[in-house]
Amino acid sequence: MINGDLKHEFGKISTQEWRETLKILDLLSSRVKKVVLVKGNHDTILEPIARMREISIVDFYFPGKKKDICITHGHKIWKDPEFRRAKTIIIGNEHPSISIRDGVKSELYKCFLVGKWNGKKLVAMPSILPIIEGTDVRREKILSPYLKQPLKDFEVFVVGDKVYRFGKLEDLK
Repeated sequence: MINGDLKHEFGKISTQEWRETLKILDLLSSRVKKVVLVKGNHDTILEPIARMREISIVDFYFPGKKKDICITHGHKIWKDPEFRRAKTIIIGNEHPSISIRDGVKSELYKCFLVGKWNGKKLVAMPSILPIIEGTDVRREKILSPYLKQPLKDFEVFVVGDKVYRFGKLEDLK
């Protein structure tokens, strides 16, 4: 399952994107029973690539039979009743990170944010790509409608060689 933004370009599919995206999909297909693509805001013209490999593109995905956990990209809030029944929502899109300053030096760390949205548990995932640092949630403008709320009570889990619990966002200086 890829949680959105498999592509980067909005308006066209470059030759390089065709080649690299098909390679990724072929690799995944060789290792798992079913590949699911959750559509992200950068995936405006992903359909031709997915169609070549007979892979479906969905707005949101429930990984279990209970349908209590829903994975969606996070750029749009869905009105679908099935989506609304989920107890936990996992989003990408924002790719949270936090900067921590020690004197003059400041480091940016990718992190998971865990909190609430409309009474549901919300988990915001960091980018899995090493070159994408993400949005410093304490200093930059938030894009995801799920995170356009006070984030002070969200728990921060920094990703390094393992995952480190940093506590609530409001407690980080």
